[in-house]
Amino acid sequence: MITHFKQWCAQNNLSSDAIEIIQEIRNGEPSRNVESGKKNVAGFYPSRKMGVTIQFESHTVELAGIYEKELDDNVIEYYDQPVSFEIKYKGKRRQLTHKYTPDFFVIKKDWIGWEEWKMEKELIELEQKNPERYYKDENNIWRCPPAETYAENLGMSFRVRSSSEIIWERLNNIRFLEDYLYDRNFKVQEKAKEVIIGEIKKKPGISLYDLIMTPLEFITSDNVYYLIATQEIYSDLENCLITDYKKFLLYADDLTFTAFTSVKGSITREEMLEMETLELYEGSSIKWGSNIYEIINSDEEEVWLMGQSGNPKKLKVEVFYELVERGDIKGNSKKHLTLNEQEIRDIVNGLNEKEMKETLDKFKVVSDYLITKDYTEYKVPDRTLRDWKQKYEEGEMKYNSGFLGLVPKTKNKGNRLPKITEAQKELMEKVISKHYENSIRKNKLSVHKIYKGECKKKSINPVSYKTFCKYINMRPRYNLILAREGKRAAYQFEEFYWELDLKKTPRHGTRPFEIVHIDHTELDIQLVCSETGKNLGKPWVTFAVDAFSRRILAFYLTFDDPSYRSNMMVLREMVRRFKRMPSIIVIDGGTDFKSIYFDTLLAINKVIKKRRDGKPRIGNVIERLFGTIHTNFIYNFLGNTQSTKKNIRLVTPQVNPKKNAVWTLELLNEAMKEYVYEIYDKTHHTTLNSSPREVYVQGLKMTGIRKQTFITDFELFKMLTLPSPKKGTAKIQKRGCFIQINTFRYWNDILRNPKYAEKNVKVRYDPFDISVAYAYLDNQWVKMHSDYKEVFRGMSEKERKLVSSELKRRNKLNGINKDITLDEQVEFMESNEGKELTELQRRRDRASKAVLQAIDGYKEIVEEIPNISNQEIKNTEGKRTSIDKDILKDIKNQKLEGFGRFNYGE
Repeated sequence: MITHFKQWCAQNNLSSDAIEIIQEIRNGEPSRNVESGKKNVAGFYPSRKMGVTIQFESHTVELAGIYEKELDDNVIEYYDQPVSFEIKYKGKRRQLTHKYTPDFFVIKKDWIGWEEWKMEKELIELEQKNPERYYKDENNIWRCPPAETYAENLGMSFRVRSSSEIIWERLNNIRFLEDYLYDRNFKVQEKAKEVIIGEIKKKPGISLYDLIMTPLEFITSDNVYYLIATQEIYSDLENCLITDYKKFLLYADDLTFTAFTSVKGSITREEMLEMETLELYEGSSIKWGSNIYEIINSDEEEVWLMGQSGNPKKLKVEVFYELVERGDIKGNSKKHLTLNEQEIRDIVNGLNEKEMKETLDKFKVVSDYLITKDYTEYKVPDRTLRDWKQKYEEGEMKYNSGFLGLVPKTKNKGNRLPKITEAQKELMEKVISKHYENSIRKNKLSVHKIYKGECKKKSINPVSYKTFCKYINMRPRYNLILAREGKRAAYQFEEFYWELDLKKTPRHGTRPFEIVHIDHTELDIQLVCSETGKNLGKPWVTFAVDAFSRRILAFYLTFDDPSYRSNMMVLREMVRRFKRMPSIIVIDGGTDFKSIYFDTLLAINKVIKKRRDGKPRIGNVIERLFGTIHTNFIYNFLGNTQSTKKNIRLVTPQVNPKKNAVWTLELLNEAMKEYVYEIYDKTHHTTLNSSPREVYVQGLKMTGIRKQTFITDFELFKMLTLPSPKKGTAKIQKRGCFIQINTFRYWNDILRNPKYAEKNVKVRYDPFDISVAYAYLDNQWVKMHSDYKEVFRGMSEKERKLVSSELKRRNKLNGINKDITLDEQVEFMESNEGKELTELQRRRDRASKAVLQAIDGYKEIVEEIPNISNQEIKNTEGKRTSIDKDILKDIKNQKLEGFGRFNYGE
């Protein structure tokens, strides 16, 4: 950071205008808040270099830019979304002028100016649209002349950064090693270092997998990753992903590394042809364990594999790619295939169910005949068998796949020329666009009549109604529904944007606790009060799910609608169980996730927040879980509301869920705990091909337990999950010795000490019991009680807001415009009207107390990975055990300043 700003400006010969702009950027907040959209995921990164959160509008290119600056010692300071400036450039028809907000303002030791980060594909499109704004120069560098002109006039610079500059393997390896790069508490013993380096010297070029699985005492994944991060052992971080454990090779020193990589670079083309390669298209051959399979079909959801037995198998695309990444599935091709990939794809995708079955039957007969030379059991004529065998061999020659040679050619018979003329097609397009794809929503028959009328005017023979309907059905479904029914109805037909490129961040992460999804859903079940038996309505549940293992790390059950309280409680439960926070939390665009308390908590714990605004399918890891919980758990209980979801009019009193409800929130919480943490946790997951707990345990074994990231002071973390007033602090009143928070006065005898008089201190209050608040005095949190503590004891923040809103409503009806006093609230609450108003909320809050006690009242425990033998990883169950208290440095002295960028440390 720049300590003497004026001196620094003089050294860089900056003008007064430039100094003024730099000061405005350095002292101000971001000029805009970034938002997520259809193709981008926005969020913030807790910068260790800047001590504040840095926004990114894209979790690919812009987040990559942030990592670059964090690790570049040449970067002194950088700021997101700096002050906008005006740019001018020539458009296709006229001169254009508008405000422009670059992604970053960067101060380096040898460079100062603005940066704009974009995908290479996007830049190419922008260049075609307007080359005066973006273009690639003769040195293959992207330029933005209008922004460069503005910067040059101030004596500074502007540059465009492209995704093509990013080395994705290196970026993902940095993300993987981040816990070891920055933490100073984690150290490797000298004895462990000697053992690890000694083993690598014996076997230079040993794979990461083989090293971690070596049965020696000091060889652990955590120790190995630390030595890689500190470059005490060497590897190719720029060309190979660490998570390719069997391909990621290690060397004892840089000289050995250089020598071996030079030898690799000299391998001839002929040698390369003999290497096994993985060809991911239909017709290619793969090796899964000791078995050979052929990819016979694939789509966005499933991959079909044909084994030597002739029985096809299907895998989810997610499972297939995870098996590839783990090295379980490998290529089986020993040569470069001279085949047209698009031709193969067209052949297989064009098969219907009947043709697929016919081809599989032929394939089984020919495969068995080639092995046994016997085909009598199939009762196939000799001539037919010879024909199939010939086609099989032709397929082997042409496609390297006998299966493709047996595909029926019936579709190639007959006249394949289009029967609709260009004039007919053009007129159909025009009429459908104008009269069918609009909000009037005319039916097909009416539009076809309009079409025939237009054909008559232009002397064109109209197509039949059947052909006309077929043409409409072939049009893009999303665009058609969008025009007729709006974007909400069209959403389910929208193209699903996701990345399967393993060079970029894998969609579900590379390890446990890297990415955690948090979301809420209302459960389809009616609950009753445990004391009175009266109906309390449907509860909400909040889940925190590990994306890598699909393990439910924590849940929180409540009657309250989603709010910052639900988020804080599910994080509190997760830390209670595992003593750690994830590297990345993915949330949706709900207002509860935009809470200042939620963002501050993440910033303090250095957690990256990613937002998927308005796109629930992007978070399908947790969205699918909601359906599973309802189908396998909730719908087995009395009081579930399945019947009311179809047709409420058919529901009779005898089957009404409200009449049949018997479950209380307390009992449902215990039952869900058993289901979520035990049954679901150990159940085979079809996508993972294992149980979530097994994948979690295996993941920790290979990617490191990372104890340096554990949170050791649970009581302090609980305090951080409590809200504070907007300023974060409050003044201790000299007269009365109390602190006022949100119109409530809180006191403790310790406040009588004269040294605290009129001092501003950090304060927090309990949203589930507003009679209690805390003040930070002499490096400890002091508990305080409110006035009228007997009245407010156990009252939640939500109940108080109900009372306050009702009093404001009454004042408005009576034409009274004044603030509601504390005495008025107390008087109303003690009245019969007040008790009646808050009765339901009080019952719900009372039921929620058992859930809160389950989080706060239990003995502090943590789930830790058990010892796993360094043989082939086996499925192992987790254990519960305590963790040492001195793993992580104390964060009690860390300060919070400001609420735009969250400053979490000085």
